[in-house]
Amino acid sequence: MADVKPFRAVRYSGAAGSLADLVAPPYDAVDEEERALLFTRSPYNVIHVTLPESADEAASLYRAWLADGILEEDDEPAVWLVVEDYVGPDGVARERRGVALSLAAEPYETGTVLPHERTHPRIREERLRLLRAIRSERACARTRGSSAARGTRGRAGGAAPRGGRAPGRARAPGAGP
Repeated sequence: MADVKPFRAVRYSGAAGSLADLVAPPYDAVDEEERALLFTRSPYNVIHVTLPESADEAASLYRAWLADGILEEDDEPAVWLVVEDYVGPDGVARERRGVALSLAAEPYETGTVLPHERTHPRIREERLRLLRAIRSERACARTRGSSAARGTRGRAGGAAPRGGRAPGRARAPGAGP
């Protein structure tokens, strides 16, 4: 069984600006043109720490954002209900629901947590350097539970009223699959 726990989230404060100016697609879905656009959209856009010039630069920015109140860490650990509205490649609007929590990394051989894709060793090394420099994970991994976990998935999905907002609900404008 996977080792999952609540975590103390680090979130943008109101001082950071509009959420639409701060979010970015996953690092591996951003080309150089989009990266340049996101870098200029806001000095606090997450792309500055998820796809930086260097891991040291990202770590320095991350620490400065915390010190300057751009980012703030929650006092208590929590599990978050996450709801994303997006339009799929087929043009159909969808809503994805899930939970954000801390998941312990385990060796592939345990069969508890399996990779969803093959990642080139160079990319894994770059991501590990970034993780070690920042000393915090800045990206969210999307997962699917086994059939045994589907009952949990259903309960999480039912926690927010359809079309409404529930406490602790995060919604990123334009968030994609």
